[in-house]
Amino acid sequence: MKKNPTNGREPILEAAIRVASRDGVLSMTLDHVAQEAKMSKGGLLYHFASKDELVTAMIEHFGRKAEQAMNTAVAEDVEPEGRWIRAIFNTALGKTCKGRRQANYSGADEGTDTSRFFMALIAAIVVNPKLILPVKDIVERVRARILADKNGQKDLMTWLAIDGLWLWQLVGIISVDDPLWKKIVKELRNRTLPLPKERGVKKKVRSRTIN
Repeated sequence: MKKNPTNGREPILEAAIRVASRDGVLSMTLDHVAQEAKMSKGGLLYHFASKDELVTAMIEHFGRKAEQAMNTAVAEDVEPEGRWIRAIFNTALGKTCKGRRQANYSGADEGTDTSRFFMALIAAIVVNPKLILPVKDIVERVRARILADKNGQKDLMTWLAIDGLWLWQLVGIISVDDPLWKKIVKELRNRTLPLPKERGVKKKVRSRTIN
């Protein structure tokens, strides 16, 4: 029975994310990733022939986990209208409402320092803009799903606001302990809540007596 190559790749990709979070994507080496994954460099090269190939696969892997987290949130949402914007809110900011100290725009494990990873990723994209392509593909898919909703344009603006707050937190402009953070998160959460369903209230028509 042949082994599924994907099974051997995932631990390497998770190790690469940890190394990139610690050392930066640009400073990450195959040797360090192999050491983090507790395997030989030859074993790593069996799955990834170069650092460029590993970095691209790492970003795709991280992006897939973020998309899977949103897909899960959508599947668990019983209200069809606006569930993609709610999934984005819950993935990016929702957990900070429950005592989490960091906004987590991904499906990453609790032990992954997503803040440092995103900073490292942004720095790498500045040097090599092609690295944004896997992320761009995911964003375009989610954007299309949001715009398919009745209030899609409004929800898209809310998404931009969520991203802006998340980016502020990422670079240290605002923290989850800031009272302003809590106010903004509350407002964004309210914007993602399902609209109250219209109730069939019958209007009373006053009858007129014709003399």
